[in-house]
Amino acid sequence: SRKVNPADESEIEFKFTLTNTGNQDDTYTVEVETALGSGTYKDWRMEFENDNDERTDTIVAPTDLPGATDPELAKNERIDITLFVTVALDEDEDLYEDISISASSDNDNTQLEFLYFNLTVILPNIRLSDDPKDFYIDPDSGIEEDDSVDINVRVYNDGSAETDKFYVVF
Repeated sequence: SRKVNPADESEIEFKFTLTNTGNQDDTYTVEVETALGSGTYKDWRMEFENDNDERTDTIVAPTDLPGATDPELAKNERIDITLFVTVALDEDEDLYEDISISASSDNDNTQLEFLYFNLTVILPNIRLSDDPKDFYIDPDSGIEEDDSVDINVRVYNDGSAETDKFYVVF
């Protein structure tokens, strides 16, 4: 499980290793799924990157992976795979999703392994103060005609995520 602060990142990379534990060279179909189906959850995207710099929810390893030089994994050979998860940042509440990655042998489809994990996105709860004293202009700023000034505003984060990035739109 990994907790993510969406103000800091909206795309998360999960790296894992696929190992051929069989007795012959093989390729593997690798797929990502959630409880709601393959590759997507709400506006989230869960994808692998293939050797054409395209993103997809299913790949054949090692063939489709960037930098792969051999068409198959030899016995006990390992290859690193990265899953890219892009999280929608416009949600109103903390989010989580159980994600599974499956790898099935293309030579023997009875050989199927799963990797399960949970991704939790904790959202900050930003609000502006409603106290008029918390909106002020520095009295020493010396405002003259046609000047612009900075208005100081007190902002609260009532959520459980830390953030130093947010946007205020008037």
